[in-house]
Amino acid sequence: HGFKNMWGAAIKPRFPLGFGLSYTTFAHGQPSLKVVGDSDIPMLELSVEVVNTGKATGSEVVQVYGSCQDCQLARLPVALLGFARTGELPP
Repeated sequence: HGFKNMWGAAIKPRFPLGFGLSYTTFAHGQPSLKVVGDSDIPMLELSVEVVNTGKATGSEVVQVYGSCQDCQLARLPVALLGFARTGELPP
């Protein structure tokens, strides 16, 4: 089972990729992207403001998905590139 099997078999999941349940809600600001690291191995760093817009304290996991447009190998259309959890955010 799992995402790869569902994607290959064209099975529509009950919840979208990255879906999570929470007792509160969050708003995400405009993400910013910058190149970090040295010129031999450049990496991208993404940052985004997360605000708790609900009524309960909670934490959020921000997930970044991407795809490879020019890949020579067969790959899924999207892949999880990275994620980070916020600390506890008050309302």
